[in-house]
Amino acid sequence: EPSRAQASGWLQAVAEILQMTAKVGDRFPLPGPLKVGVGINTGFAVVSNTGPRDHPEYTAFGDTVNAAFRLESATRSLGCDVLVGEPSWQALSRLHASDIFTRVSVALKGYEGETTAYSADQAGIVAMAARAMNPTARLRTEPERP
Repeated sequence: EPSRAQASGWLQAVAEILQMTAKVGDRFPLPGPLKVGVGINTGFAVVSNTGPRDHPEYTAFGDTVNAAFRLESATRSLGCDVLVGEPSWQALSRLHASDIFTRVSVALKGYEGETTAYSADQAGIVAMAARAMNPTARLRTEPERP
């Protein structure tokens, strides 16, 4: 089972990916904003070097990896930035992430029936990553009172 530190690391990585992607349009002229979707899933996978000896690639295989890819693909149809599978959600919920994620049912290609996942947008992920880095800080949603 993933630790709080690992879940916090996921949030940091995703926040950085989403922020860097959003800034690409500032440096290069694009016809519209560049967006990426992120799928996160936790479980067992086989990791190995594959390919020829002179150009090996280190990669992961298995249902966990496939589900993460399918979650990433589903972000487009749901119009969200991040989709998290149930096992990963359990780890993120220990970081009190329920305020930024919404439970959704999604049909993943290659899987029967609906799959429960949790969606979030970029602003929520960035705020949650900042909070995870500094757990004693609180997100301010109201103006400070005198």
